Amino acid sequence: MKLLMTLIAGILMLAPMLQAQDNLLKEYKGDSTHYVEYDVAPQPVRQIMPSYPDSAKTAGIEGVVYAELYINEEGIVKKVNVLKTSDPVFNDAAASAAKGWEFTPATKGGKPVAVWVVLPFKFKLGDDKN
Repeated sequence: MKLLMTLIAGILMLAPMLQAQDNLLKEYKGDSTHYVEYDVAPQPVRQIMPSYPDSAKTAGIEGVVYAELYINEEGIVKKVNVLKTSDPVFNDAAASAAKGWEFTPATKGGKPVAVWVVLPFKFKLGDDKN
């Protein structure tokens, strides 16, 4: 009985996170051909943190941008699309930072493959690590 209660509590805690992810996917009206199968996911080797827009700082605005990155076979970000944003003031900063990221390439069958990934870029006042 104790195990069952723990399992139910765990499911209840996960439900809001799964719903939020499901909502993001429903809002994305992108092309399903973006999906590429891979065995090993790309891993970041160089990350550029976005610059906090001055207008957002002045207005006291915080937010998050979900950006879709196309990572080629060499691990270079070639395209960036903003999927969802809490405020458009952050879009250019997130996209600019994303273009500077580098990754180990994703692989399928031991060979590098180009893939799309989605990353959140968070903007929080007083946080030096946006």
